[in-house]
Amino acid sequence: MSTGASPPPIDAPLEIQQILEQLRRDRTPLSLGVAGGNSDLAIGRLETLAPGFLWLRLEGAHDPALLRDGVRLTVSTQADGVTIHFELALRHAGAERDGTGVRLSCARPKQIVRVQRREAYRVRDTTGMPLGDLIARIPGGERPYPLLDLSADGLAIALPVQEIPEVGTVWRYCRLELPELPPVPCELRVCAIGIEAPEADGTDSSWRRVGCAFERPSPEAQRSIQAYVIAVQRHARAQGAARVQASSTGASQSGVTPACS
Repeated sequence: MSTGASPPPIDAPLEIQQILEQLRRDRTPLSLGVAGGNSDLAIGRLETLAPGFLWLRLEGAHDPALLRDGVRLTVSTQADGVTIHFELALRHAGAERDGTGVRLSCARPKQIVRVQRREAYRVRDTTGMPLGDLIARIPGGERPYPLLDLSADGLAIALPVQEIPEVGTVWRYCRLELPELPPVPCELRVCAIGIEAPEADGTDSSWRRVGCAFERPSPEAQRSIQAYVIAVQRHARAQGAARVQASSTGASQSGVTPACS
């Protein structure tokens, strides 16, 4: 949760240009949705900037709603660790297919909204999709620690009480092992020690939650983590939608009218 007011929207053309150029240069993954509707319909990247408009490249599966002429797209992502949001208007006949997939031609955003750093996307181990492990180098070798949550800014793990480090400790030569991705090298700075953590092995409660921030992450590491966080979010939302649909179908078949109807 934010601890203060978000900064005012960015509406100066030069500042918007700089942010868009950074997103294009870094190939930052973008979470795309439709204004007033589903906010998570595809992942894309900013491919080309031109005077007055830009091209987005869609990656993987996407919802056909994104391809309708005149649709307003919502875009959420991170730049320099700060979450940003903006809207794009799809130009007439702006969806085009080529040999490598689908790309969209959109008018440039008129403003970009920033939110505070603490509002970075964060996924937890309750999503039903394994988050992966942090592999830390300790005396005598390496040890895996299951992730409790993960964002582009940092992560949390559970540690036995006898292994709790001091706040400010920097762990070097770590790596993240995330499902279906190559290992992501990282360094971590311990930021917070929780009072307690979920029982890590199901039998013992002598664990503490340890929150860590990434220390000088590389652009490649940030891109990998952010894309993975977005993928986990999409998985969790799809599961939630499936549960709602199953509940509604079950109620209809049993002759019960859902309370929200």
